[in-house]
Amino acid sequence: MNRRPVTTFVGAMISITGIAQLAAAAVASGWGPEAGARSLSIGGAVSLLFGGLLWLGNRRKKDERPADFHRREALAAVGIGWAATVIFGALPYLLDGAIPDLADAIFESASGFTTTGASILSGERIDGLNDGLSLWRALTQWLGGAGIVVLLVSILPMGGRNFFQSEVAGFDSDVRTTLARESARETIWVYLGLTLVGVGCLWLAGMTPMDAVLHAFTTVATGGFSNHGDSLGHYDNWAVQGTVIALMVLAGTAFSFYTLCLKRGPKSMVAAMWKSTEWRLYIGVLLLFSAAVAWLGRADHPDLSTALRHSLFQVTSLGTSTGFASTDWNGWHELSRALLLMLIMTGACVGSTSGGIKLARIAILAKATASAVRRAASPRRVTLVHMDGETVPESIVASVIDFALLWTATLILGSLALTACGMTMLEAVAAAGTCLGNIGPGIDRFGPAGSFEELHAAGKVCMSLLMLLGRLEFYALLVALIPRFWKD
Repeated sequence: MNRRPVTTFVGAMISITGIAQLAAAAVASGWGPEAGARSLSIGGAVSLLFGGLLWLGNRRKKDERPADFHRREALAAVGIGWAATVIFGALPYLLDGAIPDLADAIFESASGFTTTGASILSGERIDGLNDGLSLWRALTQWLGGAGIVVLLVSILPMGGRNFFQSEVAGFDSDVRTTLARESARETIWVYLGLTLVGVGCLWLAGMTPMDAVLHAFTTVATGGFSNHGDSLGHYDNWAVQGTVIALMVLAGTAFSFYTLCLKRGPKSMVAAMWKSTEWRLYIGVLLLFSAAVAWLGRADHPDLSTALRHSLFQVTSLGTSTGFASTDWNGWHELSRALLLMLIMTGACVGSTSGGIKLARIAILAKATASAVRRAASPRRVTLVHMDGETVPESIVASVIDFALLWTATLILGSLALTACGMTMLEAVAAAGTCLGNIGPGIDRFGPAGSFEELHAAGKVCMSLLMLLGRLEFYALLVALIPRFWKD
């Protein structure tokens, strides 16, 4: 393995983290001495210095041949870079004293950058955070939603395609047909556009300017961090929550549709959406689950409109892996909670900021299972898996099955580990699923009205690792366990 370019890229990721911290510090300094600018400034300076030394110390010289940067180097850089980013992203929490425990600070940082939204902060502690740290929490999710690696691919002239595939597995088809850097830049522009639209719409809906910015960051990233302890329950009305629902639906849609709109117009985008099996399944699941949850919980709300609002909000929030809460759904009907637990596993569309298994994979798994049943009945029959009128290659079907098995095995092992750390089995399964799916809230004690503060430090480390595994879809971290991977 060529370690120099790997170190260079990791240094660039840490440097981006430092620049983001300094930018947050600059904004916080305008809010007054109590806004937390000092901790952000020190954290940013340390991150930028360390990252800059790695970057500058390993750059190739002018007369030196460009280093080989293949799939192996890209996987190593992405895995190490994300872990390093989480560690340096925890510095402002530690320096400010708002989260003095190292395991807690890393948990909060991992939850931010992976857009999971789980927190060790109780509602009271979230409300008590200074504005600077509230901004930093939202900014970590915004950076993680776009993908720091995607940002760097759009800038750096090295390993673009391999980096893009290592960071964003859902964009594989796009990478094969266009330049990776062009795809990365299109993704960033769409992401910026959705963020700006989100800020404007939330402000018009009734949020304060600061709340509109922070919630736009975390909604478009499908992250779920809020600067209010009761999350979106702070705005108990259709105007704000309906706007957030719309933004979550947009964020859970594949970004390739938006780039198609920019290139060919809205008609082409709408036609492509309607043709897409995954997008139709996505909208169908949200509507069907929302109707079912509203019907089951109609007696728990003062009127049907309120029941529909909360059910649609929570189904969309968990179905897109955002994790906002409009109310504490722990007390809802058991079947409603079971439906919401299913959504924790699914996620939205491939190529969106959503986490989870993704609906395209679930559709392929269902079709592959039906195909296997038909072959069992007629062994000589040739059966193929089709999506959107095209045959899915067997290699793709095999990779989807491998991913599903890996996801399930990790869920089981993670659940066992969290049970050993003091959770009940139901809480452990929900917590492991919410981390792998990058959702946020769990069940019972660790539901939307609670936090993971009381969990043992080992459990917090385990959950942080599960968040990273879910965000990077396993391979960028798991390959590091293979000794042969590190050999030259």
